[in-house]
Amino acid sequence: MDIISVILAVLALTLSAYTYFAHDRRLKKQEQQLNEHQLRSLAQNEEENKKAVIRAKAVKYKSGNRTLYIYNEGKAKARNLKVVMPDAEQVFASRPNFPLSYEELLPGASREVLLHLSEGDDELTLSYEWADDFKRVNKESQTIDL
Repeated sequence: MDIISVILAVLALTLSAYTYFAHDRRLKKQEQQLNEHQLRSLAQNEEENKKAVIRAKAVKYKSGNRTLYIYNEGKAKARNLKVVMPDAEQVFASRPNFPLSYEELLPGASREVLLHLSEGDDELTLSYEWADDFKRVNKESQTIDL
């Protein structure tokens, strides 16, 4: 009878130890995955905080005229912003003239340009070039509806 109770005690202890170590291994693996995810998330967030994102939209205020808003929707300051309108045959900017150049554009800030349209396309392509904390030379093009 003593042997049976010793065997049962050893089996219970062995099964408990196996369950503990298997569960502990699974928890450590999940914790490692969670830590890796948090590190990736922090690195991505830090990268986004260093980027400026330049966008534009045209708003119609009367026939043949548009107000072009150029704005920074990023989280960093855009420096040495240059805006070029490569296909500007159908558009005349009354103030200021293209190419536009701004020393800096803060996050959430915008600049306004009045456009006078002639007959032609309903789209306008703009090219942007700027520097921010993430990259020295950023280039992007955007086509907007007029």
